[in-house]
Amino acid sequence: MPVITPAYPSMCATHNVTTSTQRILTEEFELAAKTSRRIFENTANWSGMVESKIRQLVIKLEAIDTIILAHPYVNSFERITTVDTDEKVDDIFCGKFPEFSQTQTENTTTIHSTIFYIGLEIEVKKDNNGKRTLDIGRPCVEFKNMLMAWEGRVSGNMINIECLKK
Repeated sequence: MPVITPAYPSMCATHNVTTSTQRILTEEFELAAKTSRRIFENTANWSGMVESKIRQLVIKLEAIDTIILAHPYVNSFERITTVDTDEKVDDIFCGKFPEFSQTQTENTTTIHSTIFYIGLEIEVKKDNNGKRTLDIGRPCVEFKNMLMAWEGRVSGNMINIECLKK
């Protein structure tokens, strides 16, 4: 597996690739090709589409001068929740999941959620009031608009972007 360094002078870095590294790279390439094929064939589901476009959000976040690093977590988190009221549906959309309940009635709704995380390393800059500020609203709105305009989107597909502090 030839590996060429992107920096000048370009040189072959194949000797740095171990058998394990090659296997990991190959598996990631196959996963990316499979996801791309599903999207182009219009058979991908909503979470697959969102996952394939996370890179676009990372690129938009990296353009903000106070963000040093934007690192997406490679795994998504799937969650299936059954709720019985519209208020609980709204809560789930806002990231508030109810306690697990075994009871199901004829009025229950099943909601499938997929959660993705992007870690941000932020340069500490203070505004005129001495407070740290970070505005990621524009990249998030652009990302959301791009996803909502997808031709394969079904009316129930939604996206919610939240900032979580550690």
